[in-house]
Amino acid sequence: MAAVVVGPSIAAHELPRANGLKVDPDGGVVLRTTRGLVFGDLQSRDFRLQCLEYSRLGETETPTLASDGATVRVGGLDGLLAFDRAGCSVPLDAGGIGLAVTDLSFVESHGWVLVTAGAGQPNDAWTSSDGRSWTALSLPLDGVFLTRMRALSEGWLSSGIRIDIATGGPVHFLRRWQPDGSFVETPVDLGPDGYRVLVTDTTTSTGLDGPDRALVLVDRYAESASPDQIWAWQAGELTLLLEAPDIQDARFGPDGSALVATLTGLLQVQTDGATVERVPRIAIAALDVADGRIFISTDYSIVGYALAEVTDTGVNPLLRYEGIRGPTECADAPAMCEADWADWALEIPVDTAPVAPDAGEPDAGTGASASVDNAGGCAANPGSSAHPIWLAFASLGLLFGRRRPGSC
Repeated sequence: MAAVVVGPSIAAHELPRANGLKVDPDGGVVLRTTRGLVFGDLQSRDFRLQCLEYSRLGETETPTLASDGATVRVGGLDGLLAFDRAGCSVPLDAGGIGLAVTDLSFVESHGWVLVTAGAGQPNDAWTSSDGRSWTALSLPLDGVFLTRMRALSEGWLSSGIRIDIATGGPVHFLRRWQPDGSFVETPVDLGPDGYRVLVTDTTTSTGLDGPDRALVLVDRYAESASPDQIWAWQAGELTLLLEAPDIQDARFGPDGSALVATLTGLLQVQTDGATVERVPRIAIAALDVADGRIFISTDYSIVGYALAEVTDTGVNPLLRYEGIRGPTECADAPAMCEADWADWALEIPVDTAPVAPDAGEPDAGTGASASVDNAGGCAANPGSSAHPIWLAFASLGLLFGRRRPGSC
């Protein structure tokens, strides 16, 4: 095992944990951690920490990330934020979204789409071609909370929850929306211990050819003995692909297979239905696919990596936390992140395991059997509401908490 050197003030803060990852086709990277966003790129390997004070994101907030390659949009409780590739603020038009953003995505062929929800504000989905000026879709969402919205070849597929007025109970669903706002709903039975349903990816979002398909996560409470599930959606029909504990995320791979991140490894459901372990015995906290390449971030314990590429021959670590070179340096807030960076530099353990020098070449010394036992963790998107419908959603944990550490 590699030697680990721990800084003198390790007890001052909890070590950072990854809970989100966005990689652009040209190599731009944004890593979401509990200690702030990390911006960088695969070519220069210059990764820098953007502190929470600069972004104004809360410590317990899990914002959504999306990028068009030039700028990064971050959706959080305070609305929509925009940053350049170095992690510095980009001004938004006066018409930018100033509402709590619960989901955000970008597809080159379709543009941007985001979802807003909360008490006393429009509960709707919004689209934009440039990420600056937004148009509400004016969807019929009274008494409905959308968790995700992803592009289809025509329209969108959303996951969400609504309260059945007749029974007072929750109904989890998928809705296929047409551009005119009409929809077809597919109820999803989560059983007695189900927590939520999430659309995690669509073939349109991934750029795969063929009919629209989607991956859907059925998330269960941590106390449940039942495993989480990944379902395949096509034309309103659901097919069970995989059951496993502690599923974090799922994406379509370059070949159309399903990649599933769990706290015990990265699984792949191949197009013939067979399941294989791509990366065993390590907690995968975040997953993304870009330009035909598969990227992961492990849940950080003493040993792990902030960013790695999964190749045909194994795992190629690209960045460890001690490899982050410094704080972001932005003209609008000089030295704002210096104090947080000083803490970070003292507290981050140094892992002496090798990191591949070239992002484009697999490291022969790190195969798929590379492993570490560690636990997962990430925080929730909190919210607030006095309206009964929002209190109902809050009681289900959708607005005020997550069902398990590490789930994102």
